[in-house]
Amino acid sequence: TALRRRQDADPVAIAAHVELRDHLAKIRTLALEQAVELQLGGITEKLMDCNRAEQARLNRILDEIYNTVARKLSSAKQKDLDKSRRQWLEHREKECWSSLDHSTGYYGTLEMLQHSACILDETNLHIHWLEQHYGNGPR
Repeated sequence: TALRRRQDADPVAIAAHVELRDHLAKIRTLALEQAVELQLGGITEKLMDCNRAEQARLNRILDEIYNTVARKLSSAKQKDLDKSRRQWLEHREKECWSSLDHSTGYYGTLEMLQHSACILDETNLHIHWLEQHYGNGPR
């Protein structure tokens, strides 16, 4: 992940990041297993609705953190922050797209749920990273 590639990364922060990522992966796996079991009952759309609502909540948190940080920066540094945010969004999409099984060429319900869960995980990890580096944003 991006945190590991940072040369200035603190080993404790990396360990915490890895632990959080592994915990989120376990939760995601259980949620996907439940989704597959419940799919016939129309639960999949409800799960996607929940994921969309959670992503909207996380996006609001990200916006608050970025806005709080940006207010403290010069205009040049704000441009750097905007560039960094765009790069992270590209990274998140590539990371989540690459996490899918592309061998079949078919992307059904399970893949939609996996992609959505990955987006949530990556967003949570990014919020955690921002809070570690810039302090806690408003919640």
